[in-house]
Amino acid sequence: MKTTSKLFTSLSLSVFAGALFVSLPVYAHNGEDDTSGSSNKVSRASSLEQAVICKSFDSITSKTTTEISKRRGSSDGKWTQSASEIQAKRAEWAAKVATERAESAKKRADNFAQLEALATTDAQKTAVALYEGKVLAAVAARQAAYDANFEAYFKAVDALLASQKTNSGGDVDAFKAAVAAAIEKAKTSCTNGVSGEQIKTQLKTDLKAARDSFKSQRTGDKSSIKAQLEAIKKTRKDANTKARETFKTTLEAARTELKAAFPSTDDTTI
Repeated sequence: MKTTSKLFTSLSLSVFAGALFVSLPVYAHNGEDDTSGSSNKVSRASSLEQAVICKSFDSITSKTTTEISKRRGSSDGKWTQSASEIQAKRAEWAAKVATERAESAKKRADNFAQLEALATTDAQKTAVALYEGKVLAAVAARQAAYDANFEAYFKAVDALLASQKTNSGGDVDAFKAAVAAAIEKAKTSCTNGVSGEQIKTQLKTDLKAARDSFKSQRTGDKSSIKAQLEAIKKTRKDANTKARETFKTTLEAARTELKAAFPSTDDTTI
């Protein structure tokens, strides 16, 4: 079902990692001459840079948390919207099936009426009655099979939607935890007197690792969704094919029996 596939795909592309594209503070030397060679000036600049960076963590955490929460809320809204759209598609599909079945039932009734008009002997009337009974039973069996396949398909889709929503939340939680760990690591470096430049470089590396891990997980989720949807669709298709073949075989046998009661009638009439 193409619509369902598109819904999942669009959800799987919602990436929160962009929330960490924040600027780490850079200390400006306020006009000091970096080429003066003064070790004291360099030392003071390094200390000031470390102080600026070490005071920025709360701001970075706040901005990142706000952005992630905002994007997560947007993603949750999309999950809810997708669930509603899937249910709407389900109702649309069911309505279409009901209309097609009503049209088929009318054509069948017309066909039965023509057969009954051809039956002139008791044997032929009995044969027509048996044929009609077998056709109606075969139709009922096929429809029941299709309905069961229909329900199984959407039940599987609903389960996949719920599962992927949970996985999405888990990915975000893992991402947030990685960010928090990177910040805590940087804070520890501040306490241990690591230089501002080293802290900044390491923090950038750790935040990039968090982003890359998150994106990799989302890519894996997207592939998993696609594979599972294809499997669900194939299961329904195979089950419908089996029901259709059973119906066809039953109908051909019933038609063969009916034709035996009308030996002089054109095959196209029966």
